[in-house]
Amino acid sequence: MGIILIAAASFNYESFFQRICWLLCPCLVIVGILLFLAYLRMRKTFFRIEYAGGCIAFDISLYAKAEIDDFQKQMRRAKDLAEETSVKTTPAEPLTQTAVPAPASASVPDDLRKYADLLKDGLISQEEYDAIKKKTLGL
Repeated sequence: MGIILIAAASFNYESFFQRICWLLCPCLVIVGILLFLAYLRMRKTFFRIEYAGGCIAFDISLYAKAEIDDFQKQMRRAKDLAEETSVKTTPAEPLTQTAVPAPASASVPDDLRKYADLLKDGLISQEEYDAIKKKTLGL
């Protein structure tokens, strides 16, 4: 019994843990490097598409080159079509002043003065003013 106690008392836990650390640290570094290299390899084989609602990623190693090229062409066509439709605007139609029905209390001369002021300020053209004048006067 005395021999076992002496052996346990002489066991140095500090040196035991130091030895384990010296053995595990290089192994952990090697595992970390291998995981990083695997990440780099996988990153090169992924095709990622980002859009407003999220993203899609494909592992291109699972597809033939022709399929990938066709997919990219279709994506470019869809993008170009979306850009065309968003940029394309209808040509601006010439703005014409339409006569707003005047309240019953407003008189014809007041309306003509109001439109004459708009003409003077350059907000309506002479042709628009003449059309409004004819409509107001009932001609």
